[in-house]
Amino acid sequence: MESKESNVNKFLMWAATQTDQDFKEYGLGGTFNKAKLAQATTIGRSAFDQNDVLKAAVEALEVDLRDKEVFAQKSDTKSLKTVKPYDQDSTRRSIESKRQSSLEAENIELKARIGSLESRLIKYERLEDLSQTLLDLGVIPQ
Repeated sequence: MESKESNVNKFLMWAATQTDQDFKEYGLGGTFNKAKLAQATTIGRSAFDQNDVLKAAVEALEVDLRDKEVFAQKSDTKSLKTVKPYDQDSTRRSIESKRQSSLEAENIELKARIGSLESRLIKYERLEDLSQTLLDLGVIPQ
């Protein structure tokens, strides 16, 4: 197990070798992605939470990177989260929405079928008129 001081020194040496572009790879919402940082520095992930000196060094670097606009401004995700009340009617609305979609599709299909049948009926009526005319003329025997 490495000492706290050696972890801090390891982090500071790693940070000194990085460019602003390199740091962007490790950013996450205005802070460091601790898992990526632990992997890059070969420092255990838990050290970033438990070692107060290391934690302070990381936070100081984060502030510096945000000031230089390498990292985005830190977002306060805890204040943005709102508790959504339980919606008892959501299942019913979901079922009704699916039913409505199904009925709309069926309605479109039936309208198309009606249009097809109407065009066939018009053709049939024309043929019936022609047949009656031919009968009246005596061309077709009854």
